[in-house]
Amino acid sequence: MPRKKQFQDDPLKGPEDRRKEHYTAILIEELDSKFKFVVEHMSGIEERLSRDLREFKIETEANFKQVGRVLKFHSDLLEKNEERWKQNEQRWKQNEERWEKNEKRLEGVEHRLERVETRLERVETRLDRVETRIDRLENKFEKVSEKIEEHGHSIEEMKSHLQL
Repeated sequence: MPRKKQFQDDPLKGPEDRRKEHYTAILIEELDSKFKFVVEHMSGIEERLSRDLREFKIETEANFKQVGRVLKFHSDLLEKNEERWKQNEQRWKQNEERWEKNEKRLEGVEHRLERVETRLERVETRLDRVETRIDRLENKFEKVSEKIEEHGHSIEEMKSHLQL
């Protein structure tokens, strides 16, 4: 309001100038009021943005801490898995050596098995021959038995004559 008095106290200005000054002063007051509103509103926005920024910063820090913990956990897992991998590589090499030894042993066993199979075939051949001979002997025995039965009464007569 001090501006109003400054404009009104000037004796060189006429009523038209005073009216312009009066409206100009009103406009300046309105602008001043609007600037104060904008400044207050911007202050409120600034406070909200500051608060939101602090909250975001806190959340982000918490998230980064969580990510850090997860990364640490996974790094530890990777280290353990690397150790296990090395142990498994050693075991794999040992198993390969054992496999090779077993293959060599198996080759020897296979060779011996082939010899046993050859012998077994020979034995089977001999057994077949023996079975054939036994069959022939059984046939002869049956023929002899038949003849004995045919001549059984004659044999009995001879026995009885011999006992006399």
